[in-house]
Amino acid sequence: MNNTPTIVSKVNELTKSKPIFYVTNDPERAIGLESILENFHIVCIDYNESVDILEKKGAKIFCLEKKLGKKNSIFRSSYKLLTHIEVQKYMDQFGKDRYIQFFKPSPQVSLYNKENKVSVLNPEVELNHKFEHKFPQLEFFKEIGVKFPESEILDVNKLDYSTLVKKYGNGFLIQFNRGHTGTGTRKIVQENDIKDIKNTFPETKVKVCKFIVGKTITFDAVTTKKGVYLAGLSEQITGQRHLTQNVFSTVGNNFKTDYFITDSIVNKVIEMTQIVGKAMYKDGFKGLFGLDLIVSEGEVYLIEINARQPASTSMVNKLLLKNNQVPLSLIHIAEYLNIDLDLDPIEYSKTNLKSINAGQVILRNTNVKDIVIHESIV
Repeated sequence: MNNTPTIVSKVNELTKSKPIFYVTNDPERAIGLESILENFHIVCIDYNESVDILEKKGAKIFCLEKKLGKKNSIFRSSYKLLTHIEVQKYMDQFGKDRYIQFFKPSPQVSLYNKENKVSVLNPEVELNHKFEHKFPQLEFFKEIGVKFPESEILDVNKLDYSTLVKKYGNGFLIQFNRGHTGTGTRKIVQENDIKDIKNTFPETKVKVCKFIVGKTITFDAVTTKKGVYLAGLSEQITGQRHLTQNVFSTVGNNFKTDYFITDSIVNKVIEMTQIVGKAMYKDGFKGLFGLDLIVSEGEVYLIEINARQPASTSMVNKLLLKNNQVPLSLIHIAEYLNIDLDLDPIEYSKTNLKSINAGQVILRNTNVKDIVIHESIV
């Protein structure tokens, strides 16, 4: 049974005079609901082919670079975008009462929202930090009793290579508290790797973690008062040298997983995510999040929580709509608007974690140094 029309109708009724503005640097982060919600607006910085395609399809979209006729007109920041005079003018056309949604919360945006009493469709930034930063995340894993690779938090200046090799094996991982797309993770294969970290970061702490050989999988989820909904199970494509310089950077997703994912694995994924999502909800977090797991010898290990909308959500939304399923972003909004869902979380998850013949690839900077893109060909 496809419940999407019913939920859409309820959201449209509640947002008839109070529009939703999805504020994001990249318009592709907001894709998935623009064709089914009547008062859903995308507000973005980047002007690329996606903007023109969305406009031709009738989406309500405001692009700052297109409006100003200039690339790189402001620093790429949701806060800078939200507070820009042209963005404020655009939103004011639809009244002062509005909902705002972001890809990821930030302290600046959180402060602005509180000062201006904005209705936000995102968790608080403090909850993002609690569940996404590596140190508090490890404590959370221990508290809720899920299976994860053996890990501990240590002072950098006390790291001893031979002791750690005996405990974790050669090729163990060191992770900093914060990181993005793999930038906070180092694989330790020789003593000099430890020395480099000691020389560069002598006064900090790190997470030391056993490296488990297996398949890395990821998926999107929404935690709600009714339970946790999962979809878009994929093999994470990581560290491909022709796509990135970082061996831990995610560069794509392969949604065709039936060659290694069994029903038993799916059941373990659902069981673990229900534990994680319900515990997050109890602590005040609700809505979209993602998990990265390792599948090794029939066991599932939790690697990390992405306590925000995962990067793959737009793609997953499109796949769900194509298969006449309720998109996760719609469930996210329904939760924030306090709409009751006639949708069983376990049944939904079992249906939407099935293998799909689809995939996506992301090209990251493959140069050793940072590059600046001054213009693009449209």
